Amino acid sequence: MSVHDYHDGLPGYSTQQILHDGCTECETRGKDPAHAIASMDRQTFALAWGRAAEWNRSGVTDLSRAERGVLSVLWAIQVKLEPRGIEIGQVPTGF
Repeated sequence: MSVHDYHDGLPGYSTQQILHDGCTECETRGKDPAHAIASMDRQTFALAWGRAAEWNRSGVTDLSRAERGVLSVLWAIQVKLEPRGIEIGQVPTGF
């Protein structure tokens, strides 16, 4: 079982971040984006999907190093799904 450090006390912490710098578990997951994505629940995945779009469209001021790889992968998938009719920022449904 993985254990996260207390996020609220970490420097640069933001409630909007998917993974947090300074948390050993978050940083470990951030090094393996596939593992990080696979370990997300539905809600966290949807938040990460939206955050990836926001970051690449207009930027975010609180991006953590730990989440950068995950959001990059999710953005790349969104770009590939857009020509198939899946709107950027919208989690695909109906599959």
